[in-house]
Amino acid sequence: MYSDKVWLTVRKFHSKRIKQTFTSSITYHNTTATSDKEKADLFADYFENDVYSYTDDTLPFHDQVTSQATNIKNKHITSLNTPKWKQITIEEVKYHIKQLRNSSAGPDNIHNRCLKNSSELLIQHLTKLFNQILKQGYIPTKWKTATIILIMKPKKDKQHPSSYRPISLLSCLGKLLEKIIKQRLMLELERRNILPEQQAGFRPGKSTI
Repeated sequence: MYSDKVWLTVRKFHSKRIKQTFTSSITYHNTTATSDKEKADLFADYFENDVYSYTDDTLPFHDQVTSQATNIKNKHITSLNTPKWKQITIEEVKYHIKQLRNSSAGPDNIHNRCLKNSSELLIQHLTKLFNQILKQGYIPTKWKTATIILIMKPKKDKQHPSSYRPISLLSCLGKLLEKIIKQRLMLELERRNILPEQQAGFRPGKSTI
């Protein structure tokens, strides 16, 4: 009886995947894929070459971002490696855990609902882990490995790869650490006036309208 309750809880916290059946074949650039591996390879080729590749339209933007990053680097801005930044606190971890949404889990199957129901001891261990990651300057490879799921767009041709929208499911632990770092960076960027005044998107208190 106790075992049944345990597994019931596990299933409750585990991600609910939407089952979606692909068509028997996918066609891209006169190549038709029928097996699961062939379809996966074909989708990879499509997203790499047709969706996320540099084009004449996007290259100026990438050049601008590179130039801006170089200018910031050459300003010799004071290092962020100060006592204030050296340690992530338990309070920070708790705050960001409370803000988590019940989104799908990544390859490690650790769900945000599990984190939101974690014990004080687990939060202490997470805080120590995050601080060690910052100290070593190393992000676990698994945290940057995503499970890619494809969601079909409404009323589109099932046999063409452009009819599917890819979603990357990353580790919830990795995303939790990123949220902590992001908040720190945003506060520091605003304090040091590093962001250009013209930038309104993704900044608190500003609007693109």
